[in-house]
Amino acid sequence: MKNGFSNHIRSNIVGYVALFVALSASAYALPGKNTVDTGDIANGQVRSRDIGTGQVRVTDLADGSVTSAKVADNSLTGADVAESSLGQVPSAQAADTATSATSANTAGDANTLDGIDSTGFLVTNAQAGGDLGGPLSNLQIASNAVGTNEVDASLTGADIANAPSGSDQVNADTIDGTDGSDLIRRDDNQSTLGRDIPGFFSYFMDTGGTNTFEFGRFEIRATGVAGQFKVCANAGITHSYVLYLNGVRSAQTAQVNSNCTTTFNAGDDGDFEISGDALIVFGVSANGSANSDYNLIGFQL
Repeated sequence: MKNGFSNHIRSNIVGYVALFVALSASAYALPGKNTVDTGDIANGQVRSRDIGTGQVRVTDLADGSVTSAKVADNSLTGADVAESSLGQVPSAQAADTATSATSANTAGDANTLDGIDSTGFLVTNAQAGGDLGGPLSNLQIASNAVGTNEVDASLTGADIANAPSGSDQVNADTIDGTDGSDLIRRDDNQSTLGRDIPGFFSYFMDTGGTNTFEFGRFEIRATGVAGQFKVCANAGITHSYVLYLNGVRSAQTAQVNSNCTTTFNAGDDGDFEISGDALIVFGVSANGSANSDYNLIGFQL
């Protein structure tokens, strides 16, 4: 029997050795899925090839674990950065948008604007010069800056501050270099050469007005209708006279006050003559054709 046991050992030696090795080794089969934890892995043994592509998540990264050295240069964009987490840049020499910059497309305070140096601009409170006055934000025409060349023919007396309302007169000491005391105002029936030279009268009559022009014992009244006038008595009694109106002669009587109702129509560019009681008056168109204004010249004989 001893020989039989020895033969059995010799015949199965290899099997017993394999069994011994298997029973003495530390490796063993894992029971099911998801059973490997940190205690089963030797430190420093997990490699990149051991991790599936795209399997590392944001939650797998520790706070502050991604440093500048881990980020590829020029790879981050504005969309990758939370702008509210950024502080104010202490100083910027050049920027697209900046509160203060040496050069910027948009800036609260910059040395250049669109490439133009700040000295190439004027501030709104700068004072204007030349024909303009005041700050740039409220420009005014400077005193004495407007002359003849700057004024067209559209101005009237109403456009001039010290002109009488509704008049084309301008108050001045001289007109075209002539002193006012040496001139006769043709459009004011109260200012006549006849007051300085007895027996001579000179007026300018706008028939569109209602002025009265005195000639000794007669007076001529503008009716307010262009081209028309009346001849009335001025001394309280009627007077006879001869009227030549646009070449037509007629004998007339000048009535007093409200009785003076006869109206004569010289029209535009007409002429008339009144002769009576040692007086002769000529009325001629003041400004040529298509004009109902008349110059009146009278002589007391």
